[in-house]
Amino acid sequence: MKLTHTHRGHCQLCGAVQALDPETSHIAKHGYTVPDGYFVGTCPGSDHPNLHVERNLADASVQRARERAIRMEVTARDYELREDHPTHVWNGVMRLCKPWGTPKPSTSYDWNRLHGSDYIRLREEPVKVEWAEASPEWQEKGRNAAIVDLRQAAQRDLNYADHLEGEANRVHLKVEPYKVTDLALRGFKVGDTVHIGGAKGFDTVIEAIEDKEYRASRWSRKASKIPHAQITSPARPERRSKSSGYMMEPARPAATYWVPIRFLKKPGASK
Repeated sequence: MKLTHTHRGHCQLCGAVQALDPETSHIAKHGYTVPDGYFVGTCPGSDHPNLHVERNLADASVQRARERAIRMEVTARDYELREDHPTHVWNGVMRLCKPWGTPKPSTSYDWNRLHGSDYIRLREEPVKVEWAEASPEWQEKGRNAAIVDLRQAAQRDLNYADHLEGEANRVHLKVEPYKVTDLALRGFKVGDTVHIGGAKGFDTVIEAIEDKEYRASRWSRKASKIPHAQITSPARPERRSKSSGYMMEPARPAATYWVPIRFLKKPGASK
């Protein structure tokens, strides 16, 4: 059965609106890339309760960002007052290096081939040396550059902290928390006639309702207990081709089984 996301919420760490599981309130995996068909990286807020329900991750991230900003500002001030200095600075020399992901050449022939290739262009990167090895001129330039970088990074952390804290204040608890009793039953009760499936589905009657374990996907290790309905599917006669008599579908007897109530619809609703 194909699962569709029916609820969305804000991630605690990036603030983006993503799909979520209404039974657990956990945000779906996001923030990843799929280079060359491989799944790489996720936002740390994935698989955690969304910001509407909890804000512990958001508050901790805000605190860490502000603490980092303070440390970087203190370091920048120490550089300005000449009480400290960077461990390494640029000495004005650039070197050629291969692009990221390029295999390391094993021979001088490979290196020359890469260097002259039209499709692989080597990039330049600055050569940094230890503080004591740099001349006074480059020490001063390195100190000033480090001060600028530190203060820019500190400002980015402060901007992130302010934005995330604002999102938490705006979103958290402004809607009803996601609860099984609120979302899963959907007004159904024993004896109600319901529809399951799409256009080829069937109408049936809810015979019983019990809480049973449910996983969003069969590979998931996390299971939550949500209401299931006991229903009976009708018997179906065999189907044969009118022209050749070939049996296309065998006969199926009536079967009783449990299905999550979230998959049930009212009769006549978009089949």
